[in-house]
Amino acid sequence: MKSISIVLLFSLSFYGCATILGGGNMTTVNCASDPSGAKVYANGNLVGTTPATAQVDKRKDQIFEFRKDGYQTATQMVTASVGA
Repeated sequence: MKSISIVLLFSLSFYGCATILGGGNMTTVNCASDPSGAKVYANGNLVGTTPATAQVDKRKDQIFEFRKDGYQTATQMVTASVGA
């Protein structure tokens, strides 16, 4: 079975302690795959077909799954953390 290559791009608002600790709780994640046309799930919820944009809670860990017939499911975990 073929594998899917994935790319997750977070909006700039996802980075920076001041933004994470203050401001809104949601951030935008741009999802792409090669080949395109993979269904994207964030924490089990369908958010679209690549290329896709998802709104996620930046305070919580996120598990993204990319599914396309004839390809292995690709999974990417994004953890919510604040570092020094």
